[in-house]
Amino acid sequence: IFQDPETAIRFSKSGKYGVYNMQTNKVFVNPEYDEIQPFRGTMFLVKKNGVLGVVDKSGTATIAPQYE
Repeated sequence: IFQDPETAIRFSKSGKYGVYNMQTNKVFVNPEYDEIQPFRGTMFLVKKNGVLGVVDKSGTATIAPQYE
């Protein structure tokens, strides 16, 4: 478990990472990523299948994982 600003906790399930919102008690980034790092505010840098992208707090890939 890794706590981030904005009441978000990154978590691992079956070897994949997601983000849980402590205020709403809901997962807002499903555990489907190999790695998740805080990026800026409520956005997260994600790694999936060896490529990087950015996911926002709604779980939407604002930049789909496609960059090395």
